[in-house]
Amino acid sequence: MHERKEIEGRASGNTSSVSASARSGFFTDARSGKQIVYHALQVRPSAYFPPPSFLLTNQVPSQLPTPDGLAAIGVRTSDLMAETVSLTTTARTLRTHLAALTSAPSTAALVDTVSLLHTEKAALEARLSTLRAGAVKPVNEQEREKVDKEVRKWKEIEGGRRTITREVWNTIKDFCEGKDEVERLKEDWGIEW
Repeated sequence: MHERKEIEGRASGNTSSVSASARSGFFTDARSGKQIVYHALQVRPSAYFPPPSFLLTNQVPSQLPTPDGLAAIGVRTSDLMAETVSLTTTARTLRTHLAALTSAPSTAALVDTVSLLHTEKAALEARLSTLRAGAVKPVNEQEREKVDKEVRKWKEIEGGRRTITREVWNTIKDFCEGKDEVERLKEDWGIEW
């Protein structure tokens, strides 16, 4: 680590005894009577973010920024903050758009679906062609009305019979002693509903 310049060792003060250095946890160099203390080297923030020139201590007052210069720096800061907000909004919109694109079906899935639909269409067309080629005649309007009238008639009859059945069962239930007896009667008479 010392060769990679990650730590640095320094000799520090005289030690009176080996036991004192052992208690402190440092290594003792027996030849010089001094301790060698190792420190982890840290990158100074100034290496990444050098201070603005007007903050350096060796600046003369005439080189310090003027109020107009400070105002320009404030305007630039405001512009950068507004641009940051705008870019954040754009990034959020692009993430949403990307999520929508990734949730859409892939081209391979679409091709499979289209081929399946073509197969179904061919099967339906084959069935339709047999119906068209057969002896099926179209039903004219008068026959359709006649059939619809019959259907309505039988629906009314069925509704009336359903009402009569419900009333009869309600009367039977009144005379039965429990639900078990009603179920037994239904089973004996072969009624399923």
